[in-house]
Amino acid sequence: MTAHFMDSKFELCSYLLECSEISISHTGSNIADWITNITDSFKITNKLFALVTDNATNMKSASAILNLPHLPCGAHTLNLVVQQALRNIKSTKENVKSIVMHFEISSKAAQKLSEMQTNLNHPQLKIKQDCPNRWNSTYEMLDRFKQNIIPLASCIATLKISSKLEEEDWVIIEQATKILKSLLQKIIDKKEREILHPKVIEIVDELIVGLQNRFEKTNNLELVSYAILIDPRFKKNGFLGCDAQYQDVYDKIIEKMIPFQSEIEKENQMTNSPSQFTHNASSSRILSALELNRYILEQNLRVKSDPFIWWKEREAVYPTLSMFAKQYLSIPASSVPCE
Repeated sequence: MTAHFMDSKFELCSYLLECSEISISHTGSNIADWITNITDSFKITNKLFALVTDNATNMKSASAILNLPHLPCGAHTLNLVVQQALRNIKSTKENVKSIVMHFEISSKAAQKLSEMQTNLNHPQLKIKQDCPNRWNSTYEMLDRFKQNIIPLASCIATLKISSKLEEEDWVIIEQATKILKSLLQKIIDKKEREILHPKVIEIVDELIVGLQNRFEKTNNLELVSYAILIDPRFKKNGFLGCDAQYQDVYDKIIEKMIPFQSEIEKENQMTNSPSQFTHNASSSRILSALELNRYILEQNLRVKSDPFIWWKEREAVYPTLSMFAKQYLSIPASSVPCE
């Protein structure tokens, strides 16, 4: 279990709180108790803001029990989408895995591959096996297999290795690796789709639908919507033209800002005229809206720029929003690093 937050200097901090086995049944209730025991020991239970885990039901249950917003791990979600799409080339993938396994367990075959690579003046590239929990490992397996196509074909023929790979499998491998590498960045052109193998087109279609269905749910989560608006790289543009969602988040941010804005007003008035302090809720709303509008009207930061540096430099300009930036922008998109 790790904890993530942004310090006063707008630097991301991550700490390992616990690394131990849960020896009892992994129910949502037991996991929630395990989390609470750990956070209580660090006296941070009341500071928890969100829980980032995989998509397992027991993790979602634990989050609900703890009354914490749950953010599904982006890497796990992407893996589910890609693995589902790759079922369309299951036979090709299994045939490749079978050959890779043969070269892994047979020292004779591995030695022969190395010799073939040397004789053909080919780079000494070892073939790789994939892992079901990491879609990119499937890409690496297919891509490395593709790069070794000539020495591998020579070895298979020379050693008479049993192989069910046919000519269309090599076409599928070639095209599938391109799809996985780009992850749809280039495979949306109609002309390009027309030259793809039918099974590869099925991969593309499932990737599009899967990404839309799973990540649309994530993007609609309240804490993600807040993070989009408070990220100076995206702001309104991050809502991709959905004005209704943007307006809803805008209004909710205003409501969240008002209590903090009131405190700032109170502190300023107490400092300047302590005997004449008065609180005006409408003025807090107006000041909150002015701060948010001023922020939105600023030119968006470039996508590859650091939003934390941006907020650090403007903390005094946007005192209320900067507090939200520390909260929402510190939530990691993936739980993979701590695993």
